[in-house]
Amino acid sequence: MIVLHIGFPKAGSTTIQTFLEANQEQLRTLSIDYTRVGRRRQKAHHTLAFELKGWDARMNPKAGRLEDVARHVRRSGHATTILSSELFSDLKPRQIRHLAKELAPAEQPFRIILIMRDQLSAIVSLYGQKIRYGDKTFDFDEFFAGFTRSKKFDQYGIVERWADVFGWAAIKIRILERSLLTNGDLIDAFIQGIDVDPDSPQIGALSRPSNVNESAGWRTAEAVRALFGRQIILDTWPLLQKLSGTALGSSQRHLIGQTAEEVAGIFDWAKEKGLYLTRAQANICLDSYRASVQQLNRHLPEVIPDPPSLEARGFIERDFLPGASHISSSELNQFYCELEKRLSKKPELSEI
Repeated sequence: MIVLHIGFPKAGSTTIQTFLEANQEQLRTLSIDYTRVGRRRQKAHHTLAFELKGWDARMNPKAGRLEDVARHVRRSGHATTILSSELFSDLKPRQIRHLAKELAPAEQPFRIILIMRDQLSAIVSLYGQKIRYGDKTFDFDEFFAGFTRSKKFDQYGIVERWADVFGWAAIKIRILERSLLTNGDLIDAFIQGIDVDPDSPQIGALSRPSNVNESAGWRTAEAVRALFGRQIILDTWPLLQKLSGTALGSSQRHLIGQTAEEVAGIFDWAKEKGLYLTRAQANICLDSYRASVQQLNRHLPEVIPDPPSLEARGFIERDFLPGASHISSSELNQFYCELEKRLSKKPELSEI
């Protein structure tokens, strides 16, 4: 069986990939192959998604292509081969058909696993992901307006595209809600989704990652957004002067974002996640997710419960739209100065 774990984004993908990568040798003794083909030394098979999307510049040619995966599956003899990338989730129908065609020579049945997350809880995390490395510098309301109009907001539509190619019987959905997960655990729910007993001694002996890729808090996100967007210019912040007029590469932006999250830990900013949603925005998320659940329940043997109401969740509406202007000047100054001090020691940024 070929298992395609396709996301969704911000629904525990990194946790699953970390578990699979850390235990890859032990899993192979159970005939479960988290194959290195298509990822090499990376945790996820993103380069295969780049291949399908035609993003040749981002592919790692040394990692292997889909045709190499099919060849490997035929030769390896493992009962289960797993490919994982949340970038698979938004593939277009023709790209999904191409994936199926490329892997067909492996002569294996397919299992498509998706971890769904209530959009009400996911959308703020998705916003943070977009701005954490300077790829985008829009505020939350601008992001929300664009995202809710995109095909990525329609979770049922995404699942349907995969079911159209592989069939509804191949689809397995797990909900990222502790009360709905096997043993209340994401890894156990994933393991059960590939027809393995999560309570077996062999699985119980494997190492489990702590939560990974967690939010660094609204203050961190907004301070970084202001930095990349040049939205605050004060002479007392040398880092802003240093970056002014500088064209940063992707790896440099990632380094700045990652270092900013380290600094946030010093200032204890990660604890305050922040309130981003208005009540109207929350209702849009809830209505969309409920509609997807109702449509999916027409096809799936395992019924997904309707999501709880805003009142049952204890939803709290935001008082203000989070932004760097809501962080005191003294706090921002300390944050940026510490960030600049740490970045000055990074050889990757020596030319800035």
